[in-house]
Amino acid sequence: MIPLAVYLSTLQNSLTPKDLAIADLITHHYAQATLRFANAPGYPLFTIVGWLWFQASALLAPWFNPIQRLSLYSTLYAIPALALLYSLLIKIQLPASPPAPSPDLRLSRSGEGAGGEVVLIAVCATLFFAFTRYFWHYSVSTENYTSATLQIQLMILLALRWQERRNERTLLWLAFVCGLSLAHQVTVALAVPAFIVFVLGQQPDTLRKPRLIFKTALVAFAPLLSYAYVYWRGAEHPEWRGQGQWPSAWAWFVDFVSTKQGQHTLGLGWLWEGIPRDMLRLVTNELTLPVLVGGLIGLCLLPRWRAGLLLGMIAVFAPFLYIDRDGNWYETIIALYPLWVIGIVVLANRVLRVSALRVCPRTAFGGRAQPASGVRAIREAVKTHERVHALAQRANGQGWLKAALVASFALLALTKFMDNYPIENHRDRPDATGLAPGWALLADAPAQGAWVAGTYAENLALDYLTQIWGVRPDVKRLSATLAASKLGEPLYVSRSAMPLAQDTLPASARLSAQGLNLIAVKTEISADPPPSARLVGQTVGPGLELAGYEVFRDAEHLDLALYWRATRPMALDLAISLRPLNGGQLLNAEGQPIVIDSLHPVGGFYPTTRWLTGEIVRDDYALPAEGAQQARVVVYRALAGGYENFGDALIPLH
Repeated sequence: MIPLAVYLSTLQNSLTPKDLAIADLITHHYAQATLRFANAPGYPLFTIVGWLWFQASALLAPWFNPIQRLSLYSTLYAIPALALLYSLLIKIQLPASPPAPSPDLRLSRSGEGAGGEVVLIAVCATLFFAFTRYFWHYSVSTENYTSATLQIQLMILLALRWQERRNERTLLWLAFVCGLSLAHQVTVALAVPAFIVFVLGQQPDTLRKPRLIFKTALVAFAPLLSYAYVYWRGAEHPEWRGQGQWPSAWAWFVDFVSTKQGQHTLGLGWLWEGIPRDMLRLVTNELTLPVLVGGLIGLCLLPRWRAGLLLGMIAVFAPFLYIDRDGNWYETIIALYPLWVIGIVVLANRVLRVSALRVCPRTAFGGRAQPASGVRAIREAVKTHERVHALAQRANGQGWLKAALVASFALLALTKFMDNYPIENHRDRPDATGLAPGWALLADAPAQGAWVAGTYAENLALDYLTQIWGVRPDVKRLSATLAASKLGEPLYVSRSAMPLAQDTLPASARLSAQGLNLIAVKTEISADPPPSARLVGQTVGPGLELAGYEVFRDAEHLDLALYWRATRPMALDLAISLRPLNGGQLLNAEGQPIVIDSLHPVGGFYPTTRWLTGEIVRDDYALPAEGAQQARVVVYRALAGGYENFGDALIPLH
């Protein structure tokens, strides 16, 4: 329960601008929220189950936002992976077939019968792994590495169960779980040869059972059927395929599942370029040097076939990790870290058992008691007392050893937690402003079914909010350079994107502010202010009238919306100056008076010389949320070396 509480308290609940731009993370979000395929080769099983989870997790919407629900999907794999690791730490040290008459040698699945120190060491070792940086990272954010870790541990557990039972049913389950890697995390398949050797080495006659081989192959390759979903979604949505041209959906599908993505990082990586010091440094930082070295020693102490299985997995992965040393090897290796944890626990328990052999009750009495009398009896009693005293000292020493080992594992777990908590706490990060541009655009309340053209960052945020968050799904975004193609429909361009769009818009396009961030682009003029506006009707410049205004407030700022009316064609480009007042005095910010100047209305993008007679133009300005009681609006014309004022108006803000 401790890891679950920690993961929930550090669960990712927001996105940084970098998060929105990273392909893997954001691709998994879209895949699980909209049932599109993820990055190559599509991860069909992980995505389909993730989509089902996202639909079901709507019940959690009052407490978890969509980002948290998607991140929680990784946590749902991480917690069972940790539970399996604890189970393996207890189980893997037992004999494959413990003698039935000796219940002392058996350990139940929950560790019943194990010494208290064995259970405590297993718990602390599990917590140590739970708080390693990258496992923690991918337990609270959306990725499939925790599920790969769960899969490998489930494969190990099934292999041990098969070793105990040697039955066909367990073997088929093992084959099925191994085969899941083909439709999930393909790199997990690298471990499969070690399992094949593990089974055939102990039961070579399996090769003489064609019926069993056929059934094993059938269940192992059955998960490949899930790729039909990738083909179906790709054929249905060509816009999801990415960059490239393909003659048919099948040609795209074959190209996509060939997993060309990431192959450039392999390159000539198979060539030996010396010891990968950066790789070793990162692994050592993750596991610590005692766990890295002691874990390998502990794996060697396991029974032959079990040691061969786990060390074989490491040996098979090692060349791939070296080849991929310039890629994402540090994510692939996460699934192998539990093997080192198993090894260090095996080593610790071996130390305990060896020390326990020195404390044997029979040696205290020299074997079977012999009858004695007289002086001899007294001497034997003295010797027995000395041996019992020595035995007590040894037992006391072993008690200190147990306590020291438990304390060492607890310290490892606590140190990992303290080191990585500041790094992997993804909750309420101050830099997680990736969705802020999208929220700002939607705050301006675009019309139903509107097209919104923004900058790259704004479009990324808007896509996420409309498609995944489910806010205003009717709003569609487009590139700023294509804004003119939607003229005549409800169309808005953000102020940040207008420099890109304005040259593509025709001169007949009518502009009007929609708020502090959006500019409405229309083909016809508005003739009247909205009914909610406070009417003014004051002439403030040649051909320009302040028809009315509205004041909108939120916690961060005050939005003053001015409604201008062109009373006749204007030959001058008029500028606007806005000055917030308190008690008739200009407001100050950091010792400087606040004066907002705009060379042209509507964010500087709509010169008054383009206005038509009778046209109403909305023009929004952001003022401080606190302190401003009035606003003075000044209309002027900029001149060489100065300016010419035409008129002003005083607007109450309360």
